[in-house]
Amino acid sequence: MNLSIKMVGDKEAAQAFAKLDGNLSGKKLEAAVVSGAWVLLNRMKELAPKLTRTLERSLHIGGDPMFAAGEGYSDIGGRVVMPDYVKVEVGTNIIYGPIQEFGGTIRAKNKPYLVFQTKDGSWHSVKSVQIPPVGYMRGAYAEKKDAVIQEVDEAIDDMIRDAFK
Repeated sequence: MNLSIKMVGDKEAAQAFAKLDGNLSGKKLEAAVVSGAWVLLNRMKELAPKLTRTLERSLHIGGDPMFAAGEGYSDIGGRVVMPDYVKVEVGTNIIYGPIQEFGGTIRAKNKPYLVFQTKDGSWHSVKSVQIPPVGYMRGAYAEKKDAVIQEVDEAIDDMIRDAFK
């Protein structure tokens, strides 16, 4: 972000505004965006299906070292951090994540039937299974969009306040 401000008069205010250019770019701006991503991630985890909790555990912020070591949960995409642009992805890379989100039909591929055991211990052989949509990602976004924006806004406000100290 190129910030060009010319102050006439107050030398301290002019110096503080000059510090803003460095404080509202790159890694500093990334921290503000990630704080908003956490708001969304936490709600996604609350809304995710809970049968085995694997999907819930797989939800993460892309490029976050905190999530990098989870076996079977490779990154969903890193972060893009440029001087005037930051992109952070929140989601899952588990293969069944989309069908849980949007619903759909699962059919046997290499065998004539899908075979699975239900909670009551009984086994079933079926040609297909209809999965209802859960909408844990879309639902979290719809519910928390304003809170995410507010969180990022507050983090940027803090950076501005720090520049004036």
